[in-house]
Amino acid sequence: MRISRALVIASIFLGSTTFSLFARQELTKEAAFLASRSFTHSIDLILEQMKADFSSKEFEQPRISLLTSYVQSSNLSDEFRTYVIDRVINASLVSSNGYKLVKCLECLTVRMELDNEDIHLKKGVNGHEEMQGLVKKYGVSGWTEINVIQVGSDLQLSLILFDEKGQSIIAKEYRKPVYAIRDGGAVMSLSFNFVTTEKKSVGSLMGGRLGVGQRIPRFGEVGLFGSGFMSPTIVDPLTIFGLYFDLDLNDIFQGYWRIGSLLLTNDVGIGLYNGAAQFSYAPGLKFKLGSLFHIQAGYTLFQNFSSQAEKDKGAKQVEKSDQIVKPSQTLPGMVVLGLGIDIG
Repeated sequence: MRISRALVIASIFLGSTTFSLFARQELTKEAAFLASRSFTHSIDLILEQMKADFSSKEFEQPRISLLTSYVQSSNLSDEFRTYVIDRVINASLVSSNGYKLVKCLECLTVRMELDNEDIHLKKGVNGHEEMQGLVKKYGVSGWTEINVIQVGSDLQLSLILFDEKGQSIIAKEYRKPVYAIRDGGAVMSLSFNFVTTEKKSVGSLMGGRLGVGQRIPRFGEVGLFGSGFMSPTIVDPLTIFGLYFDLDLNDIFQGYWRIGSLLLTNDVGIGLYNGAAQFSYAPGLKFKLGSLFHIQAGYTLFQNFSSQAEKDKGAKQVEKSDQIVKPSQTLPGMVVLGLGIDIG
């Protein structure tokens, strides 16, 4: 029972530490997510289509166009705005056809104009005459407007190309889903586990697992974990503490899903049971539904540290029905199924 208390105390300590991390990150969490690969990956897919269009006959006529307007959803970050503008301009510059897009700084930034004794702050181009004046000033063939909005779980980019007279000559719309991708940040996972062992006389065990770690971009998650398992027919609880490193298979194979992500889990630790310690390793799979819930399946292996003398002594003991194994024996392999939540 002392081991169970230790697990509870460790869980409370790790949990309070993690929540304090989340409190400090709360203000920047939304901005970090909106500038994360969940959105930039969608833009990458859109740009693949856009580059193909830039090389088509539709954009074959030599044309230098000013980017005079960029509008995006209010929930998207300034970092995302800068990223999209730079990527679209670069896509046009490297295209094999004649359409080239140039950023109009006068149009995209706030500027100050003095009118007699009045000071006016302006952003963008006001009126058709001012637009035509910019076209003549820079000697270009027209201008381009871009709109980026989030529609449900999709990202939509619209591109409209105007000639020097202000007539719309090309209008394109691109739409891609926003995938469940997380770059970094602290994460805490809590799960309820159901266990079956290779030893039929033991029956089933039930327990929980707490993990606290850090996401690593294009790798997965790394951290500490603690788990405990009990049964009505077993007196001594089984507890396991150690390190975990989960590999993000979606990043490894560059295949992302809208509904979640798949990780190859690895738990390496020490199992404590009946006064003895054993090395444990548990490979498995974890499927994260979105960013909150997960289901997990794994297989836990154990390696006993007992000496040959201890094993011989344990072999002479009478096996009890209310224990998994004797202290001198290796714990049986376990199939672990879990359902839980991820916070962060």
